[in-house]
Amino acid sequence: SGRICDGLNAAGYAWCPGEAMARNPKWCQPLTRWKDLFGRWIRMGTPQDLLAVNMFFDFRPVFGEPALASELRRHIDEELASHPAFFVQFAQNALLYKPPVGMFGKILTGSEGSLAGTFSAKEALMPIVNFARLYALRHGVDATGTLDRLHRLREAGVLSSSSHSDVTAAYDLLMELRLRGQAAVSVQGGTPGNGIHPRDLTDLEEVMVRKALAQVSLLLKKISFDFLGSA
Repeated sequence: SGRICDGLNAAGYAWCPGEAMARNPKWCQPLTRWKDLFGRWIRMGTPQDLLAVNMFFDFRPVFGEPALASELRRHIDEELASHPAFFVQFAQNALLYKPPVGMFGKILTGSEGSLAGTFSAKEALMPIVNFARLYALRHGVDATGTLDRLHRLREAGVLSSSSHSDVTAAYDLLMELRLRGQAAVSVQGGTPGNGIHPRDLTDLEEVMVRKALAQVSLLLKKISFDFLGSA
């Protein structure tokens, strides 16, 4: 786990400042302990528990015995089936992440700090990531990547083909702009972040970003309607 985390850091995926990494002894636990942790997070649903859900529900085996991960996944599915209230809490948490869009589709930018004059690509992407995670858990989809989840949700009929196409296009665009900006900062010797300057976008890209953010807003409305009964 140390070699993996160190290698990712060397490749540009910086160590997590919160130490939510495999090299942290706190997260090097036996299967029984992980079952207890996930069970508590699902049953309690506090803000801290939901933060843990967002960090750890995307686990997948990369080394060792895959059967351990499969058993943990089965345990999680059983817990979710026994505690349906979790989905309401998780949906409410997902709705806290708003896309940087204002009246008439205007792109909202920060006014101070590192995001001054920029919008956060991460904040724009998070509602898509959370949407895919929420609906994957709700419908028993065991994929972990956002695009894989969206694909499986379309196959399951949860997403229409047109909605799937729009959501994946929005995700691809925002991720491409994010990586392009990070690469440009890295070349200049800076520290990559998530801010994107609207002035760096072409007219076409700005139109596409506004369309992508509108799509993100629609996802939040769907979550609100499907899980909370309101638009």
